[in-house]
Amino acid sequence: MKKLILFMAFTGLILSVNAQDTLKWKTIKTYYGDIKEDSYVRIGELDGAVINTDTLSELIPELLISNVSHDTFPSGVGFEYIIDFYLYADTGLLLMDHNVSTTYFLPFNFYPNNTISLGSIGFMGFPLLTVINYIEGMGIDFKEISYWKIITGINYTSKDGYYSEKVFYEGADTCIFYIKKGNVGIQVAQDNSGFTVYPNPTNGVLQIMNSALRNECIEIYDMAGRIVKTVNSPMNNTINVSDIQNGMYFIAVYSNGERAIRKFVKQ
Repeated sequence: MKKLILFMAFTGLILSVNAQDTLKWKTIKTYYGDIKEDSYVRIGELDGAVINTDTLSELIPELLISNVSHDTFPSGVGFEYIIDFYLYADTGLLLMDHNVSTTYFLPFNFYPNNTISLGSIGFMGFPLLTVINYIEGMGIDFKEISYWKIITGINYTSKDGYYSEKVFYEGADTCIFYIKKGNVGIQVAQDNSGFTVYPNPTNGVLQIMNSALRNECIEIYDMAGRIVKTVNSPMNNTINVSDIQNGMYFIAVYSNGERAIRKFVKQ
């Protein structure tokens, strides 16, 4: 079987901050759940074991960066990053490709040695099962599908629009997918407009607005896929997050046999 190598390349990288700042960034490795740190991931496998389409819910790209400078990157700074996605069969046949441009704004000051996620987006804008069904309609077994992804650019813009030539970037060797496992009929966040959490960002209590009368369980995951908090049968559909560290998290709500997921920021 041909192993398609995960590859990424940054071009024309510009960080935009005040002229007196000198910031240095690097990408870091992280994986969601049990995905191993291989150079590629076969979509039909998880931890080396073949899985079926009815246990898949999402395939999401995730890029994390670390501030390795002595300076602080101020809140409110926005950046856009461009990602090209490719799905290949093991034979090398290109099955699907897509280009996504995503804008993100720092909700808090980014201090030296901090790490943030540049966010995640659903593959092709569709649930993974929809993509897999389309590919299987071409006569390709999903267990023979690998991915290849190239990050083609990141552009940073400061609040006042000024660019700095004193900022540089190091690294550019790590950007990963993670696979979420679930059950048939799972409602993921992108497809569940009836599920919201607020305030977001928050520094205390999250209120969960869901079409269900009562949520059975709430789980909070960090960006590495580790559960940091679980609440069973929450009262008033709220969860107190004041005791977790600042950063970006996923909140998963289980109700009526389904699961919905949202991202939130703890400040």
